[in-house]
Amino acid sequence: MDSNEILGGYNPIEWKFDGSYGETNDSFIFSFHNGRVENFKLGRVMNEDKAIFNGSSYEYGPSFGNSDLLLYQTFMSDLKIHYKKNSYGEIRRNGEMFYEDFEVFQIL
Repeated sequence: MDSNEILGGYNPIEWKFDGSYGETNDSFIFSFHNGRVENFKLGRVMNEDKAIFNGSSYEYGPSFGNSDLLLYQTFMSDLKIHYKKNSYGEIRRNGEMFYEDFEVFQIL
């Protein structure tokens, strides 16, 4: 299924690998549909105690909130994004989808 969606987020605190949550009120997640600015949605963190999740398993990529925006790899090696509104404002409908690629940037 080709959704033409761009999903992303910003996190100003350190990512760890210990199964803990990171706390900040400066994180946000976002979506663009069909690459159009007028379809932009921004979800600000609402539960700062669970701004990010520092996974402790190699199947998981960056995780915002309590599974609000989570990248992971399934047992069958499918690359998926899980979205469910929990700790952030709503940016799309709840559910999962496959993804082709993801990029992580560090701002110095």
